[in-house]
Amino acid sequence: MIKSLRNYEEWTLGVVGKKLLQIKGLIYSLDVPDFEHPQQLQLVFSKAVTISSLKCGKDGSTLVLTEHPMQEKELGEYGKETIIDISHIHPFANFIEKTLLKVFLIFSSVEDAYVGLRLDFENHLSLIIMNIGDEINIFEALSTTYEQIEGIRYSEL
Repeated sequence: MIKSLRNYEEWTLGVVGKKLLQIKGLIYSLDVPDFEHPQQLQLVFSKAVTISSLKCGKDGSTLVLTEHPMQEKELGEYGKETIIDISHIHPFANFIEKTLLKVFLIFSSVEDAYVGLRLDFENHLSLIIMNIGDEINIFEALSTTYEQIEGIRYSEL
């Protein structure tokens, strides 16, 4: 986790104070695209030096920051994974052209792992990206009850 933590710290230095320009998702589809649970997310910020993406960790509970490019996959009868600009989809559309002010790692005591990120933008907007059940989930806020049950703690980067 130390290397992963360092990756998050370096990424945070490069994106805080920048505007979010676009969000791309690696979207699974069989009959219809699953926009609610992207396989991978790429947040594109103004003047960003590196482009990184977020995906679920191999352990099934962590959220991993990677510099490996997203790759589309043809899965035959099981569908496909396609890179799609999802900037216009709720809730992402609320964050486009907004400046990122702070980044927090989300730690779950139940999972004993860093399971996500909270990105705080101007105008008191928060985007929460979490690995829940080995799926990326997106929220604008977590309920106090959920935070208590999961033992959620936020660590500012």
